[in-house]
Amino acid sequence: MMSFLRRWVLHNFWLKVLSLVLATGLWLAIAPDQEPAEVTLRVPIEFRHVPPELEIGSVTAPEAQVRVRGPEQIIRELRPTDIHADLELKDAETGEHTFLLTAQQIHLQRDLTVVQVVPGRVTVVMGNSTALGSGR
Repeated sequence: MMSFLRRWVLHNFWLKVLSLVLATGLWLAIAPDQEPAEVTLRVPIEFRHVPPELEIGSVTAPEAQVRVRGPEQIIRELRPTDIHADLELKDAETGEHTFLLTAQQIHLQRDLTVVQVVPGRVTVVMGNSTALGSGR
C-alpha cells in the first residue's frame, strides 16, 4: 500500500499540484460566470441638439421600453437611469417628423446588449420657438 502511495500520489507531487491549480485557473477564466438574464425597463427618450429656433411641440412616445440582456449580477443592479435613449434632432425642421428608435440609439454599459426597443418609431412635431411660445 505504501509503495502504491509513493509511486502514484507522491511521485512528482508538486507538479501534480501545479497542474491542478493551472487547470482550475483556466476553467475559471474560460467558463461563463453567470447565466445571462433579461429585463425590460422604461427609459425616457432624450432629444439631443434641438435647433435653437425650434421647440418640440408634441411627441408620440416620451419614453421607450428597452429589453436588455446581460450578466445576472449587472441586470439585478440596473436602474432606468443607467440607460439612455437618444434621438438626434440637429437636422430637424418645422413640422412632423418620424424617427426610428433602434438599439444604436440606446446607450448602456458595455456588458449589456439591447434585445428590443418599443416603440420602434417616434413621431415628433417641431415648431418655431416663437410660434409655439405665443400659443401658451
